[in-house]
Amino acid sequence: MSIPPEQLDAVRTAVLELYQVCADALNHDATRHLRTGDKLESVRSRRSNLAVFDRMFEEIGWPGEPATKSPVTLSGPRVRLHEVVWVALSRAVSILDESCREYWHGGSELDELASDVEDVQALFALLAELEARSAEEE
Repeated sequence: MSIPPEQLDAVRTAVLELYQVCADALNHDATRHLRTGDKLESVRSRRSNLAVFDRMFEEIGWPGEPATKSPVTLSGPRVRLHEVVWVALSRAVSILDESCREYWHGGSELDELASDVEDVQALFALLAELEARSAEEE
């Protein structure tokens, strides 16, 4: 999947958020295994998911790293790609919601609001692209 440079930071942040959730779940599962002797299957599954996110960071970089001027390729299991784009889109919608409030109350300019609308549209386009590919493969 090709990530436009304008959306790279949003996607990087989404990957980091999912990484954090997975790391927290790994900690929980490992603690539960140590305390109760639960099976290691969930621990191994979490480690596998973290490895997917690690590979994604290798492809696109970490939040805060310099942006590129050309699109970046992000690969991984389709379910993880959907999660990443969905989290980035959800975050962009929240930012747009806040921008709408600020604009309505005179706290921002129309250009700022338009930029946030464009971010939502671009991330929605990425999600639509993933959905189209999924439909083609079925």
